[in-house]
Amino acid sequence: MRTWKLLLLALVPGAVGYGVNLLILLPVMGAAVFYLQGLTIAMFCVWLGMQCSKASLRFPSSLLMTQWPSVVSFSLYIWQFHFCGDETRNLFLRY
Repeated sequence: MRTWKLLLLALVPGAVGYGVNLLILLPVMGAAVFYLQGLTIAMFCVWLGMQCSKASLRFPSSLLMTQWPSVVSFSLYIWQFHFCGDETRNLFLRY
């Protein structure tokens, strides 16, 4: 699989989490999606890891390729909640 496809596939867990946050307000379907998301995302991450291992990249670059959204998210968290005050915090990044 191409490298750019693997980079885009790393965004899928975040998109699923955002979708679940929107669906959680629905009575029956929201609860079902909430309880199934963990298993499905875990299976997807295992599949994505197998695809990265087939991409003939070294371990550090494969790890960075699949975890770059987490690095960006953690960096934004550190910036917003440790270096910015309450009055300058970006409300869009907060939710």
